[in-house]
Amino acid sequence: MERIGDEIMLCPVSDECMFKKKYESDQNIQCKGFIRIYCRGGRHNECKRRQYLRENGEWPEENFMPNGYMARD
Repeated sequence: MERIGDEIMLCPVSDECMFKKKYESDQNIQCKGFIRIYCRGGRHNECKRRQYLRENGEWPEENFMPNGYMARD
């Protein structure tokens, strides 16, 4: 397991994820929490964005959150 600070594992596709790119510097606490849990934590295998990518061969909209709901701008 790759350890990054206090976070356990980095998602292998997080560098390509537009949700992470858009919201990691945003002040939206909910989105930052999703990034910490799904993109940098151990739950990236449960990410609905990755599931969508696997099933459709393309990424969902950038506002589609790892839990499957849409983020509000």
